[in-house]
Amino acid sequence: MSDWSDTGECHTYKPHKENGRIFRISYGNAKTRADAKTQALDVSKWSDAELVKAQMSANEWQVRHARRVLQEQAARKDWPERERADTRLALEALFLRNKDAETATPARLRSLWAMHVIDGIRVEDWAALLADPSPHVRAWTIQLMCEGGKPADERLKQIATMAAKDESPVVRLYLASALQRLPLEDRWPIIAELLKHENDKDDANLPLMYWYALEPMVAADKDRALKLVPQVKIPLVRQFIARRVAEK
Repeated sequence: MSDWSDTGECHTYKPHKENGRIFRISYGNAKTRADAKTQALDVSKWSDAELVKAQMSANEWQVRHARRVLQEQAARKDWPERERADTRLALEALFLRNKDAETATPARLRSLWAMHVIDGIRVEDWAALLADPSPHVRAWTIQLMCEGGKPADERLKQIATMAAKDESPVVRLYLASALQRLPLEDRWPIIAELLKHENDKDDANLPLMYWYALEPMVAADKDRALKLVPQVKIPLVRQFIARRVAEK
């Protein structure tokens, strides 16, 4: 950590390395910390069960590094299938715990992310995840599901319904982002529903995110875009559509 910086001394092409004060912050006596407690923080040596348990830790560093090690485990060809299955089941149990408690959402997201990195979310899981009580779980499900490309047609229909009926602006934001991963033809029914949300017109992000998903669609099919305009309840997007259509 540097407790100060100066453009004249620190940001020049050849900084004066002997100047300034740089500190390293550590817990306890750094000279005597190489003991069993320190060794216990070597996450790479933890068992699969310990890595799963760490997803509920109050220490975010442990959570993230445990998830990284699980991802590395999943990439290994010699990770026994039984251990992989047991790890997925343990993470699923954490995810399902306190499902209806909003205060449990951070812990459930951690287990969801961990299941994702070990490729533990099954095809049959997506429908239930998209209908989860937590808007943050629904939002992250949209992102994770679309990262691998186009979802199944049934899921596309489900997220189109969510675009129309989901009350969470967080979910709509993730939908708008995910649209940019989908083929243009698959975007139309979803973006048409998103653009009907008049309450989103003054949001700092949603109108632009909707436009980022829509812009290449307008360029590809101007006639279809013009037919969409009467349904659009967001003035900024209507303006952008008109401008894009008028371009040569």
